[in-house]
Amino acid sequence: MAEKSTKLGRFTPFQNLIASCAALLILPLMPLWFEWLFTRHVKHESLYITASMYTIALGLSSRMFIYLVLSLLAGLSSAAMYGWQVGVEYGEQAQSLLLQSRADPTWLLVKLSWDVILIAAVVHMFERMYRHLLLREPFFEWE
Repeated sequence: MAEKSTKLGRFTPFQNLIASCAALLILPLMPLWFEWLFTRHVKHESLYITASMYTIALGLSSRMFIYLVLSLLAGLSSAAMYGWQVGVEYGEQAQSLLLQSRADPTWLLVKLSWDVILIAAVVHMFERMYRHLLLREPFFEWE
């Protein structure tokens, strides 16, 4: 069995942590920032699809199985919110007991999307702290 490499390459553990957090936690959210920068508004659809892809990607880059499963569930839920929002826009809202309410659930969906992004980022950041600061794993594995 091959031994696990503890080589850090050219970077310190803290630099590996900063690089991983920038690449995995901040860069994927840049489209939302640019949308807000240019329009001073983030469309609900943009938020929902970003929350979906963000949580799925973070789950896939994790080594914790339970985090992967929960991230996939959260990502699929956010994808469903995206589909619902697009359906509402085009007058093709799915008829279900959940969606027949007269109250507009958009505010709740927006809050849930931001919560999903925040929770996924915080959990992943702690995992990255463990991996890079304690286990001393490199982030750039091609080194």
